[in-house]
Amino acid sequence: MTNGRSFEFYKILFEQPISARLIFSIDLSDASVLKNAANHLQHLHKDSVVKKGFKPLWNKCEATDPYNIAGILCSHSILKNIKKLIKSRYNEKCDDEIVLNAVHKIIAEKMDPALVKPLKVAKSKARKDRNTELAIPATDTPVVGSEVNN
Repeated sequence: MTNGRSFEFYKILFEQPISARLIFSIDLSDASVLKNAANHLQHLHKDSVVKKGFKPLWNKCEATDPYNIAGILCSHSILKNIKKLIKSRYNEKCDDEIVLNAVHKIIAEKMDPALVKPLKVAKSKARKDRNTELAIPATDTPVVGSEVNN
């Protein structure tokens, strides 16, 4: 869709009901975003369309979809890592259901990002666990009862 200055690019989703999701939008009247606009406009070239150049853009759009991220947050491996971090930081053991309820609460409620406290891991442990603590296996499945209702 365009009005000549602004362009919006959508992917049509052939689901029930048929819908569309915004992949990207650009505004050519804003000089500060022209470089970014040029990066997106390169996908409109004939060669890019023939070679499915929109696929990486769509994959990024899908990967960062809030519902997909919510599913990742409710996955068994993430819950396991959250429980491990709670144990190491607070010396408390939590059941999956308690942690899952807290994650659902985070997903359901709008939280002020300024109030979120980043986890600070001890430096010696951070080096050791950096690659293993937050690893997400490719075959990870969501925990039962982890549907997101928004």
